[in-house]
Amino acid sequence: MTPNDPSARNAADPLILSFLNYEIQVFIDHDGVPLFVLQDIETAFGRTIPERIINAPSFPSYAKRVLSEETEDGLQDITLLTPFGLWLALHQTDAGRGQRLSAWGKKEARRLYPDADPKNPAMFITVGARGEMPPRPLKYSGRAG
Repeated sequence: MTPNDPSARNAADPLILSFLNYEIQVFIDHDGVPLFVLQDIETAFGRTIPERIINAPSFPSYAKRVLSEETEDGLQDITLLTPFGLWLALHQTDAGRGQRLSAWGKKEARRLYPDADPKNPAMFITVGARGEMPPRPLKYSGRAG
């Protein structure tokens, strides 16, 4: 077992994954969905994802989580993105520039949660309640299938 083996770690401790030369912390939620730390994603992306995107009413609740953590400076909120939330945030910020990081996130999510339900909107781009599809990404597609 390695430190990044989900079965060998405390559920409250993040996995540390590498994208290029950047470390990205990933938590696993109670359903097995990987949750990427937004601050690490922004560092790897090379720019800040605007709060107006992450906190927009149109940004689905299944696309992000907020973890409160006690630090020396008091209680801190850490924003976590599901695989779909990672794609959506990067796509809405700069779709072209975010393709490689989005594809990496999709690959890692599949590796960490290989038995994910294809209808789980936190993991995959899914059809909306009225049958509408979200905007088609440039080259990356998180659509199951």
